[in-house]
Amino acid sequence: PPSEIWKVRPDAVIGGEGKNWDDAFSTLDEALQVAYNGDEIWVTAGTYTSGTSSFFVKSGVKLYGGFVGIEESLEERNWADNKTILTVVEGSRNSSVVVFSNASEETVLNGFTITGGDGNSGGGLNIANASPQITNCIISDNNGVYGGGVAINTSSSQDVAHPKFINCIIAHNNTRATGTGGGVLIQGKLASATLTNCIIFDNKQFRINQGAGGILAKGWGDAPDPHGTLTITNSIIWGHIYDGIATQFKDDQVTITYSNIEDGWEAGGEGNINANPLFANPGEGDFRMLSSSPSIDAGNNDAI
Repeated sequence: PPSEIWKVRPDAVIGGEGKNWDDAFSTLDEALQVAYNGDEIWVTAGTYTSGTSSFFVKSGVKLYGGFVGIEESLEERNWADNKTILTVVEGSRNSSVVVFSNASEETVLNGFTITGGDGNSGGGLNIANASPQITNCIISDNNGVYGGGVAINTSSSQDVAHPKFINCIIAHNNTRATGTGGGVLIQGKLASATLTNCIIFDNKQFRINQGAGGILAKGWGDAPDPHGTLTITNSIIWGHIYDGIATQFKDDQVTITYSNIEDGWEAGGEGNINANPLFANPGEGDFRMLSSSPSIDAGNNDAI
């Protein structure tokens, strides 16, 4: 069991101690201040803005959104219906919404919408020397120089970053004019990413032939021998400006299977297709697939 479970609800009375729903913290910042390795933070539906420009998540802390404020277990929450939104103060520049620095793989972000960020490194998520688990999250409508939606980076050749994204949507993110990696930027000698059951859609990078609108994976600077990995399974990568995926990684460092990739993936991969996924209304955030979608039943159940 977690060491502590901290509760957050935006309508709580200021000054709560965060130990139960009736005495919850009124801001997420308060919970992040007191939470440490092994603690959980349960957050009710609503919109949360950090008073320190970004939400900084300590290593080993687990954040869960999607509560209404009566639940006694994680299984009772409904993150899809109870939208829990993290954003930044309107007009903020160089502010990622959520920052993970030197965070272990036990660190969790689950059931949140990350939006409105405008960071230098990752508008939505800045993942530096960290390997958190990002699950059931929507990362949309963020801007950044390096990584409009997400930036995954390492500071030295010894540092490691390997976040895992499961059942996430990364959509409608943009780089600034000189930036790279509209949806996701992976940069660093031991910077990696694993994406499973994810949708990467309509992300934009405006530098032609110097990156990718969807996912850009680079080594350490311009080094020709990067050692990170990119693994994508049961995912859809579609509708980007310019290119869905670009990588400096070697072929054996990139594994893409059972995914629907616009214009295909030149290195191949078992079960991959290239066909319009036929989302219901992606411009309005409805990524349900129409009954005629070629992506239905095209995945690998073993990856679920």
